[in-house]
Amino acid sequence: VLKYLRRVFFIRFIAWFLIGALKAKMGLSIRMVEFLDLLALAIVADVMPLVSINRPLVQKGLELLSKSNRPAFEAVRAYLGKSNFSSEDIGFALAPRINSAGRMESAVTALRFLRSKSLSEASSNWLVLDNFNHLRRETEAKTTESAISMANPDDPVIVTAGVGWHEGVVGIVASRLVDRFKRPAIVLSIEGNRAKGSGRSIGDVNLYELLDSCKEY
Repeated sequence: VLKYLRRVFFIRFIAWFLIGALKAKMGLSIRMVEFLDLLALAIVADVMPLVSINRPLVQKGLELLSKSNRPAFEAVRAYLGKSNFSSEDIGFALAPRINSAGRMESAVTALRFLRSKSLSEASSNWLVLDNFNHLRRETEAKTTESAISMANPDDPVIVTAGVGWHEGVVGIVASRLVDRFKRPAIVLSIEGNRAKGSGRSIGDVNLYELLDSCKEY
């Protein structure tokens, strides 16, 4: 799972419901409410719509986040200088830093942060995540600038590639190209004789079908 912890939030969301199902099936005495702070983090960070069951789960989770004694969340409250969490705090402060670890180096750092046993340990891990986030933004900005300069705005699908572009930001860069050119975009990082990348679509364009139609190439 650690190899794919860039999807840690979605995994947490599924895990919570899985634990609930196992609890009911096996008659276990697990207080599911104790994990609602992590679940709220997962739902908001994964940009899941706050409708249906998601809304009350996030509302209750934010209450728990605001008074959680988990060292990780104590460290974030101290960093933000506030006692209450909002969904914006997760979306714009907490989630980007947690995500940046997996993008720039290893998601294990984010896991260590969430599992910190003391405030000092959590604060130290938070600073590492903050540095990753600064590096991610710088790398993303430089790669986006390069990708825009080589993009052909008349192409029906924007495709750009660069040697050594960081794989952790190509998906974000593809999103930036979609926003700018209003077309699907694919961004590739070239290493030796291999190119690996990520794509983003727009509207009802099915990017998978487009790629599948030309798979012989």
